[in-house]
Amino acid sequence: YAKESARHLKEDLGCDIVIGLTHTLGPEELAGQVDGVDIWLCGHEHINLDETVTTPDGGTAYVIESGYYLQNVSLIELECFTDENNEFSGFELTHTVLNEEDAEAYARDPEMTALLNEINDEQEEILNTVVGQTPEYLDGDWYNLRIGETNLGRVVADAYLLETGADVAFENAGGIRTSIKAGDVTYGDIIGVSPYGNYIVTKKLTGAQLLDVF
Repeated sequence: YAKESARHLKEDLGCDIVIGLTHTLGPEELAGQVDGVDIWLCGHEHINLDETVTTPDGGTAYVIESGYYLQNVSLIELECFTDENNEFSGFELTHTVLNEEDAEAYARDPEMTALLNEINDEQEEILNTVVGQTPEYLDGDWYNLRIGETNLGRVVADAYLLETGADVAFENAGGIRTSIKAGDVTYGDIIGVSPYGNYIVTKKLTGAQLLDVF
């Protein structure tokens, strides 16, 4: 799909530079198999990455990942060049990594700050609304979810059972994004656990199919 998309963008649509967004393991390996993508902006591995790879046609692709959870931000500047016919002939890339301290040195944009404050003020009452209680800490730790069962995982799956009436429910570990402290539970807590716009899907399966899934 990446190969065909890059070909379509460059050959059919006449794009000079193609930038690929990817959420995958081994982005360098992917970049090294695809012609026509000049820059890959990557996520998933939670690392800092600034590499160049050679593509099958002998070209160069830049592969960049900026850590995780906004600990770093990549500032990427492209200087483009043209030939004597004023046709695009290439570019140079400068990649600067900014951390939180670097970002604080930038002046805040007053218009954007006002917009963010307006959105936060509108949401505050809803997010702070109490929708239930929990007598104990509900564990949504990233690591714990991926190596075993947690009480928050059971809460999420039980909610699916109550909603659908199904016999079995399960959730991928990556779909649970945070924990919930003991005490009152707010809308904000629920959204923190399940921030994505996903849908619950109910299917009829045989016992053999369910075993294959597991």
